[in-house]
Amino acid sequence: MSSPPVAVVYLAWGPLGDDVVRRFAGSYRAHSAGLDHTLVVVFNGFEPGSLALHAVRMALEGCPHEALVLEEPLLDLAAYRVAARQFATGRCCFLNSYSTILAENWLARMGAALELPDVGLVGASASWASYRSYARFALGFGGPYARVFVDRRGTMRALRAIAAREGALGERRSGVAQYLDSATAVLEKFRGFGPFPARHVRTTGFMADADIVVTLLDMPLRTKLDTYRAESGVESLSARVERSGRRLVVVGADGRAFAPHEWPDSSTFWQADQENLLIADNQTMSYLRSDGEQRAVLSRYAWGRAGLPLATAARVPA
Repeated sequence: MSSPPVAVVYLAWGPLGDDVVRRFAGSYRAHSAGLDHTLVVVFNGFEPGSLALHAVRMALEGCPHEALVLEEPLLDLAAYRVAARQFATGRCCFLNSYSTILAENWLARMGAALELPDVGLVGASASWASYRSYARFALGFGGPYARVFVDRRGTMRALRAIAAREGALGERRSGVAQYLDSATAVLEKFRGFGPFPARHVRTTGFMADADIVVTLLDMPLRTKLDTYRAESGVESLSARVERSGRRLVVVGADGRAFAPHEWPDSSTFWQADQENLLIADNQTMSYLRSDGEQRAVLSRYAWGRAGLPLATAARVPA
């Protein structure tokens, strides 16, 4: 019985320019996928015939691909859904603009994990983080994160420092900037999100049957908060996959498939040096740019007490 066709869907987001695309293309050329596939580049947010579009096409030189040009800009998961509809007979590996491949046979490893019994969604990374619980913590109302972080002000100060650094580097919505928004529109941040631990596969790099993505992403994807809910909310893609009786796994560069309770020990996302990470993105790179205190805060945000030990500096009140 032949394997289903595989499409690697890479999202090229116009406002980010060609540097991130060049980084992805270099990593794609440097690492064998280990599995036959078609590379599909989704050109999102480009003016037809623009210099920006030309620059991105040049950055992809040496990467044979099919082009899917969107008529109007869409948020990442909405763009993924459009692409999945084009390939609803096979499997899709979805990569965001910041994706950088780190290991040989990366696609074969993800594909092998998807062949495991009852697996419905495979990620290069995952998290237990909760927007709802962070908003509660940031507002001083306690909750799960109050039992993880000794000093609320020190924790938020560390997160602000990371966001400021990423902004200075020109990273759009990079690092933890999205989490810092979590205490602003409080009712919105509570609606549709569950408490910590809110386990979910991160949608920066994941693989699934295309028809599962089309069917289970049938939700509003008009705002950034909509996409956050689709990634980690109570009606997220991960939550719906699990309710359908299928399993979530993360695959490391070593090829091992990790169940949700093993994710903090997988060394893939915001833990140790992420040495087992298969595909990097802006948030994993933000972690690597962080100092010890900042890494500990990020790690505990993602994994609670299973994260890195907090440094003494993180416990000193402001």
